[in-house]
Amino acid sequence: GELPGGQNDFVTALETNLYRLPMAKHTPATTDFIVVKQGSQYFLREIGSLYVAGQTHALQKVPAPNSKPHTDFVNRQLLSFIYGRLSHGGSLRISEVQDEFGSTASEGMIRKVLKECADFSREGCEGAHWTLKNNFEMPKEVEDEKRTPEQACLFDRLKAGSKRLKHLGLARLHLLDGVANPVQDFQKDRHLEQSIKEGGR
Repeated sequence: GELPGGQNDFVTALETNLYRLPMAKHTPATTDFIVVKQGSQYFLREIGSLYVAGQTHALQKVPAPNSKPHTDFVNRQLLSFIYGRLSHGGSLRISEVQDEFGSTASEGMIRKVLKECADFSREGCEGAHWTLKNNFEMPKEVEDEKRTPEQACLFDRLKAGSKRLKHLGLARLHLLDGVANPVQDFQKDRHLEQSIKEGGR
């Protein structure tokens, strides 16, 4: 529908840290009602007010797979998990980290983080395992970082999008940086051609 105009008019909206969407109030029909099911029982409820939400406007960008924000987020999660498991004198295997993170973190990413904070050993009855380095201290920026629900939502959306791309058969994403220049040149040529036509009249 059309948005109201005028100085005293305003648009109702629902806004969170992740998105914003406009809402329009409607008058429910007297014949409309809500059916609530609880177990095997049904209840009728009156509709006191009715709002219709419009198109969602995202306020934060979902990071692309394997982008720097994505890898930084995963590395911080890996470091926090590994440090939490090893800080009390325990040991850890790569398979345990893989079980925790699944396909979110590759074996290469896990090994890279382990090499930063842990020592590898084959001794003992545990076989190949990792233990925390004696002189390792958790980076202050990672220790002080407060993970927000919004970060978790963006990360989950990234994982869902990655699975959808794989399901569609898209294994790799490439940035088409070279497309912008030809498009701009084409627009300039069209503008120049239009100017010449107007000048010849």
